[in-house]
Amino acid sequence: MHPPAAAEALLKAPLLREHGSLVIKEPGSATRKDFESATFDPCCCQHSQQVPCLCLPACQPASLPAVDATILGMPLCDYFSAADDQAAVAVLQIPGGTGRADLDVVSLKNIDPVVAMAQLEAIMTGCTYEEASGRPRSGQLLSDPEQSGVIVVSLTDTLTAALASTLPDDLLRFAESWSTTDELRQIGISVESTAGVLGALAGLAQRAHTSGRQLYCRWAL
Repeated sequence: MHPPAAAEALLKAPLLREHGSLVIKEPGSATRKDFESATFDPCCCQHSQQVPCLCLPACQPASLPAVDATILGMPLCDYFSAADDQAAVAVLQIPGGTGRADLDVVSLKNIDPVVAMAQLEAIMTGCTYEEASGRPRSGQLLSDPEQSGVIVVSLTDTLTAALASTLPDDLLRFAESWSTTDELRQIGISVESTAGVLGALAGLAQRAHTSGRQLYCRWAL
């Protein structure tokens, strides 16, 4: 193996063990099939303006600290569908989390299920943020926060329905508005990347709606 490639593989190994999305350039648009067949675009220095850079050692300190759920300061948000609240919380008992479970998952970084999702719901349904965040199941904590640094929260049925019924032509319009919110501006995500995230979430919601499931988020704080 070429020495630089070997060094990159060695340094990315602990990131991969923690979560597959940490080594993918666009985790919002990647699928499990892409990951298993190694046909996804790996993270690199060139996209560091959009997400915190993971390519070592060229742009990071030579030593890598212990890997945890918020590696390099990036909270991980796994959006997934489950039959009910009990099944959703049970994900926390699976070693490796949603990445090791037989679940339909969209893995994102820094896009939280409480504020960011309520803002998205307000944009998509034409209501205020206060109305969206006050709806049943909006960012509702379902697991014990004292148990670990990872929790499960629910998403509203209203947001799930809005995502499931969104037309492709509307994705860019919603993405433009969502990308201007404080939470998304802070992570510097582009309109195009935001549209990709929305597309992935819309697909997840459509599959959940078809199978009679609800949406949740496994949030590594």
